[in-house]
Formats: sequence, C-alpha cells, structure tokens
Amino acid sequence: MAAQNVLSTPAIAAENASKLLHTVAKELYTKNLDLNKERSRLGEILAQVAEVIFAVDQDYKITLFNPAAEQIFGKKSTDVIGKKANQHIKILDYESKEPIKVENYVFTKDKNILEKVIVKPSEEETFY
Repeated sequence: MAAQNVLSTPAIAAENASKLLHTVAKELYTKNLDLNKERSRLGEILAQVAEVIFAVDQDYKITLFNPAAEQIFGKKSTDVIGKKANQHIKILDYESKEPIKVENYVFTKDKNILEKVIVKPSEEETFY
C-alpha cells in the first residue's frame, strides 16, 4: 500500500497542477475580456471628445491620436501612431514662438503647460 501512494503522488501532483493551470487560464481570460471592454469604452470616449488628445511613449512615439487630433492636424491616426512625435507635431514656446523639443514637455508635471506652449502640425508655419 505504501508503494501505491508513492507511485500515485506524481499523478496527483500533475492533476492538481493541471487544475490550477486551468483556473489561472480561466481567470486570465476573464480579466482580458474585462480589459478589452474597458479599452473599447475609453476608445469611444476619446472619439467623442472635441479636444485634441495625443499621447506618446517613453521613446516619444505617438501611441494615441484621437479624431479631433486627426481633424486639426490633417493626419490619420493610422499614419502617425508608432512614429516619432517630432515628425508630426511641433511645439512652440508661447511667447517666443520658437520650436521646443517634444521631449522637453511630454512628461512634465506642470499643470499650466498648455498656457506656455503652442502645438501645431510640424509642416505648417502657423497654427493657433
């Protein structure tokens, strides 16, 4: 009888591991569905906002470009997402109108940043 318990222990462990893996996979699937629903809901909200919204990642590549940004900048999100922001967006100092590197302002914690800069399409001379 002791030999039988020793022989069945790996089988029991494998069965328990399989059950655990199934539970984790099911949980992951459910969480992924929830995440996709939330992402879709946020996408719908961004599509309805009248303000220009764009976002960049740590490499200053555009990751988000809403329909208002498409209209104002005259570019499709599919054409700019994944591209460097400096290729499509120019930021100017509000007072001097001199160009400023996107990376100087992207991750700022300055809550008044929009009062200090002008954002425009990179190939245009003026945009207000």
